[in-house]
Amino acid sequence: MWPNPATETLTIDLSAFEKSAFIKVINNLGQEVYSENIAVQNRLILPISSWADGLYSVTVRDEKKIATQRLVKQ
Repeated sequence: MWPNPATETLTIDLSAFEKSAFIKVINNLGQEVYSENIAVQNRLILPISSWADGLYSVTVRDEKKIATQRLVKQ
């Protein structure tokens, strides 16, 4: 996941996941700001400029694995 911190867009590397994945982003208040089931590609670019500045938790999971990282939005 890069860049981190981010301001305009967030790129998520999905190469470690299989055919489909679920992506969920939660802000520091526990509110879901983004979620989507996607067909896996090499990477996903999310526009985040409209999100409030702060700390977010980004989770990607498929049938076999789950990965969570923190994001700082500036």
